Amino acid sequence: MRAAGWMAIVAAGMFMTADTLNIINAIGLVGERPPLSSLQTGLRAVLIAGAIVLLKTFRHPLERSALVMAIAAAGSSFLYGMGMRSPALSAFRLISHLVMYLLVAIAAGRLVRASTSTRSTPP
Repeated sequence: MRAAGWMAIVAAGMFMTADTLNIINAIGLVGERPPLSSLQTGLRAVLIAGAIVLLKTFRHPLERSALVMAIAAAGSSFLYGMGMRSPALSAFRLISHLVMYLLVAIAAGRLVRASTSTRSTPP
């Protein structure tokens, strides 16, 4: 069951990566994006706090890298939601999300492999 959850995260990471690549293809790195609502901006603040807490739980460097990138990606979206607009922030926002989705998919794939290889077979 645990492997199925991590597989869902791998699939979601791959889907979000493809979606981000489509956005980059459609509007470029600095194209105009719709503003974030207050709820979406607040969610980014919660995601930042959650990722900081999870840094104490996950010890593997790949997992910790994914969390640090999640903090950076959520932070850039939080700033965007607070009204900061610049070409550099727009580019960083898309690139950080792209890298985060890839790192999360790779880290989750590693955890799927680890959970299926340590599973014992019943007698």
